[in-house]
Amino acid sequence: MSTSLFLRRPLELPEDFPTSRYDSLGLSDNPFPFEPSFNSRNLDNPRVNGQIYSDELHEAQATEFRNCLIGSPHRPKPRSLVFLMDLASRSGRGIGKSAFLNRQNARVMEDLGASMSDNTEVVFSVVITPDSSSTHKKFSDFCRLITRALVDDGIISLALARLRAMSGQIPEAKLDSITTMDELNVCLHDDAWIDQGAMCSQWDLPSRMTSRWLDNRLRQQGIPHQMVDVFSTSGTPELIRSRWFDELSSANWRKDGATILFEWLPKIFHLAAFSRGLLLIDEVEKIVTPMNQPELRAFADCMRQVLFDGNLFSARSGFYGMLLTIHPFIQELLAPHWDTAGLDRLAPLHDPAGRDCRIDFPALDVRMAEPLVRVYLDHYRARPPQSDLSPFNSESLVAAIEQSGRLPGHMLQLLHRVIERAAQSGIQVIDKTLVETVARGEAPQLEVQTFMDQLAPASVSLTETE
Repeated sequence: MSTSLFLRRPLELPEDFPTSRYDSLGLSDNPFPFEPSFNSRNLDNPRVNGQIYSDELHEAQATEFRNCLIGSPHRPKPRSLVFLMDLASRSGRGIGKSAFLNRQNARVMEDLGASMSDNTEVVFSVVITPDSSSTHKKFSDFCRLITRALVDDGIISLALARLRAMSGQIPEAKLDSITTMDELNVCLHDDAWIDQGAMCSQWDLPSRMTSRWLDNRLRQQGIPHQMVDVFSTSGTPELIRSRWFDELSSANWRKDGATILFEWLPKIFHLAAFSRGLLLIDEVEKIVTPMNQPELRAFADCMRQVLFDGNLFSARSGFYGMLLTIHPFIQELLAPHWDTAGLDRLAPLHDPAGRDCRIDFPALDVRMAEPLVRVYLDHYRARPPQSDLSPFNSESLVAAIEQSGRLPGHMLQLLHRVIERAAQSGIQVIDKTLVETVARGEAPQLEVQTFMDQLAPASVSLTETE
């Protein structure tokens, strides 16, 4: 390896390399995120990818989520449109809604809604987050955004795998050997796996018979041949993306966008024995804020058509349950157009009727903050703590809540800075004073050493005269 200074590489430390920066706090690392912004794709950082999550924090909201969106014989009929409302701020930032949606999505997908519906429904769920670099001012853009998530997150692939399993061409014993959803998606889209052990001509192989059966069933549902040709032969997300989704032009989406998402796809999902699909739309402000008044009105009219009373499969069957994350500013922006479109009766934005289709996210309090802080600390404990919240005490936690405006994201970022200050100073117990000092942005007090006592006496006194 070259010894040039400009060709050197980062030093790789061994796993057992001793780190003592946080030892005084009983921690192996700073538990709190430096940049508390949810990012499910950051697989290496459990602080921001949703791996560290406290179900106690929003237990009531999780119950409302289930009651509003997932059917059960013990609950009222699920709603087609629900709002997740930020009551803590007007910006919708830092309240934990993205982490909450990711958690509920994971809970649905781990058993396709069995535990959340008392084993009565088969449900899929997908979180849709708009891209800041793209515009979604037309409803066709909104449809394309959701469809892309259904493709990329493997929901369409999962439905096609279930349909292949229902074809009757694959032995039950082989299907019973599949134990995970990942195996289901891999095996049932692998012709070699399907044909393994088959004793027949190449024209009667189970994979060919399965594709023919799937082609026929999709055509019977009125699915256009462009979709059928791809879906009956190409089941993986990558192939669906390249051979179908990416081939659709903007003109195709303007003409058929609503039909693709709310007519053809739900027919395929229903054929695959899904009883409901949840579309969880995060950061709705990125969609509606750039819209002008006519576009907002068109958006509200289209929402009514595709979810409630239009001649589309989703509206007729109530197949989709859609959740929109909003905050007071978005509520005010949508309200006049919502009322004009008649949605104030179907999915009201305001109380009292709106309370039944809204999940409220309140400001943080001590009861909510304690389990949140505890789950982050427990993930990075280096040794058993003296108390659940150690190195914090109850007063310092209350101070952190107040200083952060009662917003979870802001509090976690403040606690990150507090931990860094405590580690730097060798502090073992974090009190209220330290939290308030860090929140104010004050620099740490450094000990100033004086050397006056070390100086030898002057040999000549300048104040004395001869």
